[in-house]
Amino acid sequence: MTKRRRSVQRQVLGRRTFLRGALGGAGVTIALPTLECMLNDSGTAEAQGGALPKRFGTYFWGGGIVHRAWVPSQTGMGWTPPDTLAAFTDLSPSLKEYMTVVTGVNHRYVGPGHIPARGIALSSSHNTTYVTGTAADGYRKQQHPEPSLDVLVADAFRAAGINTLKPSLHVATTKASPYFGNMSWRAGGAINDPYDSPANLYNELFSNALPDNPGDSQLLERTTKLEQSMLDAVMGDTARLK
Repeated sequence: MTKRRRSVQRQVLGRRTFLRGALGGAGVTIALPTLECMLNDSGTAEAQGGALPKRFGTYFWGGGIVHRAWVPSQTGMGWTPPDTLAAFTDLSPSLKEYMTVVTGVNHRYVGPGHIPARGIALSSSHNTTYVTGTAADGYRKQQHPEPSLDVLVADAFRAAGINTLKPSLHVATTKASPYFGNMSWRAGGAINDPYDSPANLYNELFSNALPDNPGDSQLLERTTKLEQSMLDAVMGDTARLK
């Protein structure tokens, strides 16, 4: 007896696919974020051929690395990912083509590390409290004259006409002091405070039609209930996509 082989067809969704339903006799439409099934086989463009929007992201950790497990033993295109970086190629061997490991960088400065060193790494500018010799309490104060890398990129995007609802988003996993806990700042050391609450981040992104008075708890409660009802209204369409 010959077993029948079942073919699995990849489901493709258009980038402008919406979830639809009804709430109180009115139609409800919710847009979907970019999903893998909306992209081509290589994930480099939309399935219908449209270009993906340009985005830039940084992820920073200050715990250091084990050099022998991080730094490749070769240079050039033929490098082999060491233990720490091997996880990227385990996910997809082609990712190595888009990775660049920079080594041999030594940006010297005056004073202890941690906070000043973090600023140098992200903005390539010295903490001015050490450069000017006024380092009293400077270890805990960040006064880097140049903006961090993400701010430079956000400004370049705007200059190129690439506009988004928010020019940049700053997210943290834990609460911390302003100088220990932030990785983004504008020129002169003006801090871009990160969101450490998923709820606050969601409200910033999706509840931007609320009035400026955040103390109107009744309005916030009604808005939250409405959003929950809208999700319930499109549940049937959501189940259809599974």
